[in-house]
Amino acid sequence: MPRDRRRTRPGRGPRAEIPDRIQALTQRLKAADQEAERLRRQAVTQRAAQAAPAAEDIGGVLLARLGDGGEPGEARQLAQAVRERLPAGRPGVVAVTGTGAKGGQLVVTVNDAARRVGLSAADLVRELPGGRGGGTADTAQGGGLDPARLTQALDRLPAHLADRP
Repeated sequence: MPRDRRRTRPGRGPRAEIPDRIQALTQRLKAADQEAERLRRQAVTQRAAQAAPAAEDIGGVLLARLGDGGEPGEARQLAQAVRERLPAGRPGVVAVTGTGAKGGQLVVTVNDAARRVGLSAADLVRELPGGRGGGTADTAQGGGLDPARLTQALDRLPAHLADRP
């Protein structure tokens, strides 16, 4: 039986094309990843643009609450994007829930005006149901929460802000 010479001679035939094919596939994968990231950023921007104007006024503090912010990193990006769209001179708090492999996550972020009136994202996360987590005064998160606790935390936030001194 004759052997296919294309497979036995180095530098010729299908085997010689393998590195070029791998490179082409790698480039296509990279382009697809970049497009997916662009679309994720666009979705976050659109959702933030809708959420910021819908923020509630709770005792002089604007509060934006969003459920299902996606994966933990996406929830954080969404919270920060909404915060950036709140009026700069008004205290604002944004709370976004997300879910990941390790359970639910709550991300809380506050703007500069909110920090000036004594609000801290880290304190808010610790004081809400589930109360685990931490971060800085402007952005904090709690993770590993069950979904019922996430809903409780979002529901409790307006009363918590209204009760503050």
